[in-house]
Amino acid sequence: MLLAELPLYLILGMLCGVISVAMTRLVAWFTKLFKIIQDKFGIPTVVCPALGGFGAGIIALKYPGILYWGFTNVEEILRTGKSASAPGIWLLTQLVVAKVIATALCKGSGLVGGLYAPSLMIGAAAGAVFGGFSAEVINSAIPGNAAVAQPPAYALVRQLYCKYVWFGKESEKKEKRGKEKESKVI
Repeated sequence: MLLAELPLYLILGMLCGVISVAMTRLVAWFTKLFKIIQDKFGIPTVVCPALGGFGAGIIALKYPGILYWGFTNVEEILRTGKSASAPGIWLLTQLVVAKVIATALCKGSGLVGGLYAPSLMIGAAAGAVFGGFSAEVINSAIPGNAAVAQPPAYALVRQLYCKYVWFGKESEKKEKRGKEKESKVI
């Protein structure tokens, strides 16, 4: 990593923050939406996860890369900077958006599952997009073969940041809930 790349990592960090906030707000929005649907239409609670899964399936028809394939899709992105299901920067960007929406939809509907694997996928894809875009812009402005690191380097940093932000927030919420329960018991 070149010292000149540090500002790029700063920008990548801000992008990570924006994506994290967007995903958190989407989860809250979908949770409220499913609660409204339950109340308005009298749908049982057990039906909501099926609706969330149906919505994710609809999204997966267009973007099959959002589905969990083990860690194959993450490994592809880290190895090549691209995914087999999304070969270009623009399509990889669409995959990031689709994965964020599908994950928030599933989590908000009450489907059982975590954020660990989705955060790895979203992090790797968003970092690869940022790295690819940065490389194109900077390498066209500064002649030379490798003015910036390859996209997988940004994908790895983004992936680690997403895990820290999302799981840090989750542990803070659990801690807060634990303290609230303790205060109710006392």
